[in-house]
Amino acid sequence: MIIAKLEEQDYLGAQRLHHRWSRQKAMVAILLIILAGVLCCLLWWQGIRSVAGGIVGGLIGGIIAGSITRYVYVPWKARRVFRQQKSFQREFTLSWDADGVHSKDANGEYSSGWSDFIRWRENERLFLLYLSDIQFYMIPKRAFSGEMEFKDFRAHLVRRVHA
Repeated sequence: MIIAKLEEQDYLGAQRLHHRWSRQKAMVAILLIILAGVLCCLLWWQGIRSVAGGIVGGLIGGIIAGSITRYVYVPWKARRVFRQQKSFQREFTLSWDADGVHSKDANGEYSSGWSDFIRWRENERLFLLYLSDIQFYMIPKRAFSGEMEFKDFRAHLVRRVHA
């Protein structure tokens, strides 16, 4: 069992982890950029420079908009949501067993069987256990009291959450 309390940086880290691209998505994006570059070169050599310029402008605009979203808007929005949602700021206990994950805070007790989780992710700061594509448990790694407890939890995830 662990006792934890989320911090604003945990929620921001969870949002970044949640929105992190998979390898497949990154490879598709790279492939599309390469194809757009080849198309621009062909259009340029054929004398259709306005279309080629439009494609380049669109790519540059997309990269700028994506960067602003990721590095400005998402952190601002995550901090705002964390401050608004009081349940994120409450201390909770979390335990796990062969049946699933059990959580308790000042408002009640919640349980989810291992089969309820569709996947899990982790980074250096926390675990995300997904109940759906947009709903997940956030479990800060600093809440684990030792390496053995941490390894036991991860072993349950590896064994029981099939994605």
